[in-house]
Amino acid sequence: MSKNSEFKFFNAAMDTILKADPAKVGIMLKKLAIFTLFLLVFSLQTYAQPHKAQDGASSQKPTAPTTSAPTQQTSSPKLQTEHQKHVDADVRVIQAPQKDAFDVSTLIINIVLGAVGIAGVGVGIFGIIYAKRTLAQISTQTKRLGEHAEHFSSLATAAEDAARAAKDSLDLSRDTAKKQLRAYFGTVAGTLYIYDDGTVEPRVTFINCGQTPAYDLQVIESGRFETPPFKKVPPPDQEGLQSHPHVVGGGQPHYFTCRKIPYSQGKQQLLSDLSGPNYAFILNLWCTYRDIFKDFHPVNVQLIIGGGTALQRTIDANGEWFGLFTDSEGNTYD
Repeated sequence: MSKNSEFKFFNAAMDTILKADPAKVGIMLKKLAIFTLFLLVFSLQTYAQPHKAQDGASSQKPTAPTTSAPTQQTSSPKLQTEHQKHVDADVRVIQAPQKDAFDVSTLIINIVLGAVGIAGVGVGIFGIIYAKRTLAQISTQTKRLGEHAEHFSSLATAAEDAARAAKDSLDLSRDTAKKQLRAYFGTVAGTLYIYDDGTVEPRVTFINCGQTPAYDLQVIESGRFETPPFKKVPPPDQEGLQSHPHVVGGGQPHYFTCRKIPYSQGKQQLLSDLSGPNYAFILNLWCTYRDIFKDFHPVNVQLIIGGGTALQRTIDANGEWFGLFTDSEGNTYD
């Protein structure tokens, strides 16, 4: 491996260490220190053992020649007594044995192991303190996040309430504006024209009481002669529907002429019958119209003449007619 490759490898390793988590870096350095110590101890022991053997071999001296001496007889009583006597001797060490390389290496290893142990304890204590500090910071941040979440939740609730109130206010304002501006359609007068042959022709005057026009007016009519008790009649089929496509402006009237209805007994007999309490002519109108907001509204009208009511006779250029009155039932307006 060239020097440039080694330098690049060293720079990459240092960048990796600097970018790593501090806790992971501490653990990695501790393992690296233990591995280095293991290599140091192994190398020292390998070096000390052969030198110990060499020192032992070099320190051995040649054996001095021995002379034979006559064997002493210790079985005599005199010698046994002297041998059993206690001998006190004063022994002094003239010179301590010198430390060799093995003893020195053992001392160095013990010192290094002690230093590594102290460093390991220091690293462990630092790791515990760092972990506790980190946990305390995480707990503080979590508490702050919870407080911020509660604050944001209250703000969101307040904003939601404000939006709901604004929407309700807007709906109320829109509904109020619609009620003030929309068209209101109703009847102001009804007449019944009677011809000489007894045929009758109802005519009704509508008026738009609102401020804006009414569109798409549609009317279903039902005119009939009845005797009491008068029955409520449901709307007929669509075949009686009459459409009025023109626009009725605000405050403007609209004149509606119904179909003619024959009376077989003639005009005089009809007037006589309507003057009594047991005969009446009833006209029902079911109407719908659309306002400027494109909402449809229903109007139901029931007009009556006769049945005990006074006849109001009028003659003009169009002929002879009698007034129709609004009945107490069958009238609804939207």
